[in-house]
Amino acid sequence: MPRMEGYQEKAQNAVLRTDMEMGPAKQRRRFTAASLFIQCQYVFTQSQSVTFESFYHSDLKKGSLPFNWTRPRYNTACVARFTDPPQIIIVAGRYRIYSVNLEILP
Repeated sequence: MPRMEGYQEKAQNAVLRTDMEMGPAKQRRRFTAASLFIQCQYVFTQSQSVTFESFYHSDLKKGSLPFNWTRPRYNTACVARFTDPPQIIIVAGRYRIYSVNLEILP
């Protein structure tokens, strides 16, 4: 499970808004299926970080493939993919903290 500290979710904007010369702006839905973007951090031991990096580089072909993930907010299964390579933000003794950006696919 990722750390809850710093965990963020942001829905993709599925609305197209057009300002009018007069009166209120018009809005319409762009598409019916929108992605959800997640920012979170994982704390791994050195051996867990080796497994994680192998998963990212080998199994997911450097993050290009989607994978099954459990969304921690609702503890529900979903399909996700990396939007950026994971970033190691802290290496402290035997622990590594990785910052990851994910896209939950509709």
